[in-house]
Amino acid sequence: ADLLNSDDDNYYTQSEIGDFTILKFTTPDLSADSKRTMVLHSKGHYEIIRNPEGKPDVGLLSSFKNPGRFAEFSKQRFLEIYGDLRR
Repeated sequence: ADLLNSDDDNYYTQSEIGDFTILKFTTPDLSADSKRTMVLHSKGHYEIIRNPEGKPDVGLLSSFKNPGRFAEFSKQRFLEIYGDLRR
């Protein structure tokens, strides 16, 4: 937690394929007639630690130049992996 607590030069390192982090936090109570939006702001330095095979999907990668496309792609992949959690 100390490595994630402030914006400094101390970085949380995940050096092995399959490493992950789970962040848990409490939120204030929410009244029945309210809605809540959660926003995660993160930054970091990323290095690919895999040896990819095959050719990149240049069309898909180029589509990320369009405003909002990366967020749309991220949501789509999230739902493919975790399903619709609103159930």
